[in-house]
Amino acid sequence: MTPNSNIGGQTGRRQKVAKGTIKVEADKGWLRLRFTYQGKRKALALGLPSNSKFKHNSNT
Repeated sequence: MTPNSNIGGQTGRRQKVAKGTIKVEADKGWLRLRFTYQGKRKALALGLPSNSKFKHNSNT
């Protein structure tokens, strides 16, 4: 075990994963997520209809 791998204890520090960005898009009436994974752009269709109640205002 390495000095910083204290499992269950709070004395060691864990490295944090780099944070990314996920965008929610409405496409043809459906919601999808856009993100980058291992340097490639990916899209994930959620199978949920877009609704004007949840539309993002891009002017903010």
